[in-house]
Amino acid sequence: MLNPPLLLVGSTMLTVIRKEAERYEGGRVVEGSSRKVLLRANVQPILRSTDTFVLPEADRSRATLKVYSSEPLRQRKEGDEGYAADQFEWKGELYEVMKVVDYDMGTLNHFKAICARVELT
Repeated sequence: MLNPPLLLVGSTMLTVIRKEAERYEGGRVVEGSSRKVLLRANVQPILRSTDTFVLPEADRSRATLKVYSSEPLRQRKEGDEGYAADQFEWKGELYEVMKVVDYDMGTLNHFKAICARVELT
C-alpha cells in the first residue's frame, strides 16, 4: 500500500543497487555482492542548505537530492555486520545514499534519504 504522503505528491519507481560490504581476502579488497531492488519514492532537489548540514563538509558542494519513501534506503553501515550504501540512477547520474532519517510518527511513517551524486572520476 502507498504511504498517503506519496499519494499527494506523486512518486516514481527507483531501481536501487543494494551492495553488501567489501571484504578482504589475502590482503586485497573484494567487492560485496549486489542486487537490484525496486522502490517507490518521491525524489526532490535539495533547495535549502539545512538539509545538507547532516553531510560531511566536503560532500556539501556535491549535487544532492532528497528521497522520500515508505521503505528505507540504506546508508553505509560499518563493522562486521555492515553493508555499502544504496545507489540509484536519476536523470543519467549515479547517486549514493548519505543519510537516512526515519520519521516514525504513527500514521504517516516514512523515510527521508539525503543522497549525493557519485563523484565523476
